[in-house]
Amino acid sequence: MTEVKILADSLNQWGDRLTTFKIKFPRIIEAEILRHRVFSYSSQSSRAVGLEKHIQKVAAEPFIPKEFTEDCKGMSAKKSLDEENNLIAQSLWKEAWNVSLSICEDLKDIKTHKQHASRLLQPFEYQEMLVTGTQWLNFFNLRCPQYSYKGQAFLSKVDLLAFWPELKDTDVEELNVSQAQPEIQELAEMMWNAYNEGSPKKLNEGEYHLPFGDFEEYSIEQNVARCARISYLMDSKDVSGDVDLYHKLQLHKHGSAFEHVCRPMTYTEFKTLTRSFYEGEQFFSQEGWCANIRGFLSQRTILGL
Repeated sequence: MTEVKILADSLNQWGDRLTTFKIKFPRIIEAEILRHRVFSYSSQSSRAVGLEKHIQKVAAEPFIPKEFTEDCKGMSAKKSLDEENNLIAQSLWKEAWNVSLSICEDLKDIKTHKQHASRLLQPFEYQEMLVTGTQWLNFFNLRCPQYSYKGQAFLSKVDLLAFWPELKDTDVEELNVSQAQPEIQELAEMMWNAYNEGSPKKLNEGEYHLPFGDFEEYSIEQNVARCARISYLMDSKDVSGDVDLYHKLQLHKHGSAFEHVCRPMTYTEFKTLTRSFYEGEQFFSQEGWCANIRGFLSQRTILGL
């Protein structure tokens, strides 16, 4: 089942908002999420999770599309299969899932490494991922539903029904004109609602955006280690083990987990760090940018990884 949770939500003195989500979604849409290069990611890895554990996980909770759509020209389908054919499609999908599980078991028996055998499970599994960023609007506009009603557009049913409560007894899905795949629409809508309901915490210079607990509970080292551990779905209670993992990641320059732990830029950093871009034929320079986030410095940048 698709799940969304905000782990950390921060504001700097200039109003830049940095948000870290933990999301769970059908793996078939992972590539569409990773197209958004303004975000930092850490995710579950097929090469890190043991094959037996991976098989058990997919067997316990397989991804099966709720509604299959009818073939048509173009990338986006709008019409769902009728009820009878949808049941047939689900049955065929389950058959493919059972075959993949069986083959993975056979590959395990002949001691095939998980980096190959686990790949057969990917169309049928849910992926867990941390996503951190400051620039969310484009993602929401592209991936959320687009409920169009009386010349207005809404990115979620919550927003639509709050503005037009009289629609609550109608099929609002008929108002959705989004071109995104249904599974990513579901995820993005949940993220949009959580983002709008969130209450970001104002951070002062020297304070940190920490996905796991506040600074009194978990150190920077522990936070980075726990971000990294999502690769193999393991929470750690071992402080010294977390610190050791932090230094191993730093030594071998595995930097992605360091991108979720950030601090607000100082005034000098904000004024000095810029990005340049063209808009039409005009050239602009914008303050407060470092790598893919605005107004904050990640631990990866601070350490030069």
